[in-house]
Amino acid sequence: MQEQTAEGPVFQIKSRLDQLEECLDTTKLKIDEETLQKYCYQHMLERMKKDFIATKILSADLNMSLKSKQQIVDIENQKSQRTKEERLQSKSTFDSLMRNIELEQKERKKRIEEL
Repeated sequence: MQEQTAEGPVFQIKSRLDQLEECLDTTKLKIDEETLQKYCYQHMLERMKKDFIATKILSADLNMSLKSKQQIVDIENQKSQRTKEERLQSKSTFDSLMRNIELEQKERKKRIEEL
């Protein structure tokens, strides 16, 4: 009878031990899985950081290019504006000269007629 009573706690302990070992195996699998996920996410994060840096460099290069091209456009616009102003000035001068010539011709004609 003592053997039977001793087998009960031994069986319970063995059963509990088996249950704990099973939980331990499951926990180890989960830890391994999570470790793999961690490495995967770390790799993704590192890649994203590198991509971000590359994108920032590209953005800076494009901004410099844009500023350079904007300066060229501004210079060309200024040249164009100066050219327009010079044309208008030339036209104004030409018109003024033409009026003076007409006036002189009229005066000559008048003087000739008076003679």
